[in-house]
Amino acid sequence: MGLMRFSTFEFKKILSNAFLPEIKSASLIYHYTSGDALIHIMQENELKFWASRVDCLNDMEEEHDALRIFGDVCEELRKKEMISNDFYELISQANITHRDQIMYLSDNTLKNKTTTVESCICTRYIICFSMDQDSLPMWNYYSNGSSYEGVNIGISLAALKEYIDSSKDRGYGIKLVSVLYDDNKKRDLVESLIKNVYKYYGKAKNTDILNFIDSYINYWSLCFKNESFKHENEYRLIYSIPDEIKGNSIEIEKFPISHRYKRGIFIPYINVKIDKNVVVSVTLGPLMGDSTKNRQVEIMKGFLNDLEYYCAENVKVSKIPIRY
Repeated sequence: MGLMRFSTFEFKKILSNAFLPEIKSASLIYHYTSGDALIHIMQENELKFWASRVDCLNDMEEEHDALRIFGDVCEELRKKEMISNDFYELISQANITHRDQIMYLSDNTLKNKTTTVESCICTRYIICFSMDQDSLPMWNYYSNGSSYEGVNIGISLAALKEYIDSSKDRGYGIKLVSVLYDDNKKRDLVESLIKNVYKYYGKAKNTDILNFIDSYINYWSLCFKNESFKHENEYRLIYSIPDEIKGNSIEIEKFPISHRYKRGIFIPYINVKIDKNVVVSVTLGPLMGDSTKNRQVEIMKGFLNDLEYYCAENVKVSKIPIRY
């Protein structure tokens, strides 16, 4: 009797999504940025975010934290004889493949529009948010000498999810994840996955097992981050842009690559357009005197009113009482 054939999808049905980090509950998330960038983002008809390429973000271990944790857990399970050496050798080949399932509209032979799903190698771009509305470590990213030049844009998570749902079939991947920093929780997820998959070793094809594990490492690579960055309390909106779609695709949204220069680093990014109605607030950074504070609030309200943003009456200033 031959080995059973398990596709990655069938494995997920059997094992569920128990090995994915829990999405943290929140009603609002906040995009910290500079004042100049806010003016670029908040356009008249829509938001225009810069989504930065994943390997050019502030954490130099970006993506690789998942591989570090996975490798450590595999080695520990092998030493404890909880998995066989052969299985260890197999799963040690697991890696970040940058593959994602891309949905797009295509023409079939009858010239009818159909939805096609294709596994594509993708480049990932990220827009970063924080769950914290008034965070001194986040403001510190936008300090300049004795002043803070940062602002944050409050985003309705429910409205953002509606935008994501409306972005299907456009020829790119899009997902929202919350970042996991706790190494113990990361290790628990990885260990649980390996132990459960090991039950199928010898029953399923090695290639199916490896593809299944690769799919999780791909996901973990986007939401595992070094504990040093836990103050960011981060949510991420992730765009997976296919390097190439081979099918007969139509109506695919294009994302030209642009570049910006920040603190000695050239950063590739894409411009992403999002419905302006997801915005619910704007918060100005700390270190403002009362007269300056009140004047800036009124100026920001006028700026938002001119662009017809509903959040114009919800402009705030950081309450952090920092002197310098």
